[in-house]
Amino acid sequence: MPAHSCAVMATTNRDHTMADPIPFDGQTAVFGAPKGMPKEDCIGLPVRTGVLQCPSGRHDLGIASQWKLTPDELAEVARTGIIHITCVGVQPPMMVTATPVALRS
Repeated sequence: MPAHSCAVMATTNRDHTMADPIPFDGQTAVFGAPKGMPKEDCIGLPVRTGVLQCPSGRHDLGIASQWKLTPDELAEVARTGIIHITCVGVQPPMMVTATPVALRS
């Protein structure tokens, strides 16, 4: 498990969020609010941690999550072809995929 925590910013304004993190088969943890952030500002993020093989052949820690879009969100993504991702704090290397990425235990 990484030394830091990850979580999803909670908001009562649905216009500023897209999709909801969902539990999934193979998840290994639920990340909560990082140190110093009030718990009411975050909701839990179900994740699976494991080893990811990078395109260069190097192996690194991978952290995967799954998200469920509403019908309106799906329609907007289909219309624009764009998903916006915002990280709070330091920007880690990221991948966005339509299918699960293979992570080894």
